[in-house]
Amino acid sequence: MKNQNPLILCVINGDENIFTGELLAQGQQGGRTAAQHLTKAVAEYLANENVHIFGRLSFWITIFYNKLELAGVLKGNSICTLELLDAFLSVYGTNVSFMQD
Repeated sequence: MKNQNPLILCVINGDENIFTGELLAQGQQGGRTAAQHLTKAVAEYLANENVHIFGRLSFWITIFYNKLELAGVLKGNSICTLELLDAFLSVYGTNVSFMQD
């Protein structure tokens, strides 16, 4: 049986792999840009591995992190506020296409 609608899962350790301060400081727009970069990187990886996908591709990003600790580090290093972090992360709780602006 062929799967015409594959699902790609991307799991990120948000405590070890923090997005750039520039993107975090942009709040929701920075989250969208980061998601676009992630989507593009995964698509390029799949193409380089000769993975051919036909049909519709679903792409899910899950970020695991300790919000209290991460917010403290980001605020303590003057990278972004808790409000900007919340706005940045809000993108990852939505069902939107990141391939188009």
